[in-house]
This record gives sequence, C-alpha cells and structure tokens, in this order.
Amino acid sequence: MRISEEDLLRSGSLTDAVRIPDDYGGGFMASVEVNHQLHCLNFLRKSTFLDYPYYKDKAVEYKDTPSIVRIHLGHCVEMLRQLLMCNSDVGIISYHWVENYRTPYSNFNTWHECRNFDQVLKWTQDHRLRTKPGHVWQPQPGEKIFPNPP
Repeated sequence: MRISEEDLLRSGSLTDAVRIPDDYGGGFMASVEVNHQLHCLNFLRKSTFLDYPYYKDKAVEYKDTPSIVRIHLGHCVEMLRQLLMCNSDVGIISYHWVENYRTPYSNFNTWHECRNFDQVLKWTQDHRLRTKPGHVWQPQPGEKIFPNPP
C-alpha cells in the first residue's frame, strides 16, 4: 500500500524507505502488521498439513529451498511470540468442575478487547497501491539499500 511521509515518520520509519514513483501517486511503500501476522499464522497452519499435498504443491512459501522455508517458519514463530508478549491479553480464564474430569477445566470463553478489524481492513484497502501490469520496482534516489535484510 501507499502511505504519506507524515504517516511513515509517525510509524517510526525513516524516509530512506522505498518510495512510490510519482506516476503512482508518490509516498512510501508500506503494509500493516496484521496482514503479516495473519500470513505467518496461515503459514504455520499450512506447515501442520505437509503430508497433505495441496499445500506443499501449491503454497508459494514452499517453492523455496527447505532451509529458507525453515528460516521463514522460525521468523513467523518469533514474530508471533513478540506479538503475543507485546499485546499481552489479560482476559481472565476461569476454571470449573466438569463431570468425569479429575481436575478443574479451563473456560476459554473469555472477554477480549478488540480493534474493529473491518475498519483496519478498509483503511488498508483505501491505501492500496495499484500498479500497472509488468511494473518492476527499482531503487529511487534517497532510498537506502541495505547489505542484509533489516
């Protein structure tokens, strides 16, 4: 998606990030973390079904070498760990006695305070970047080129 310089700076990023060419409206290339987090959750979900050929044969994540897939999975686990710790859900889980159970049973019907995901999705759609078919991204003046992924 495309965001303004003001939004980029407010996010804590620097203006040496990837710029959108003026003929595409200018600004900076961005995405929101929730899409990344959902991608990682889905990737981990797919990895639990590797014996089912549908994902292994069709999911783009498995087109890489096994070592790259392992790095990608490790990244997703670490990123979701950080997400859970950073956003520590403090909803209370109570326990109840249930017939034929020797120990108290967790009641996972807990209260959660949530953002309106439909509004988040609408905001990302409103900022979606539409490129022309065949567009190839090239570094622009002022963008930093890193020797390794940040």
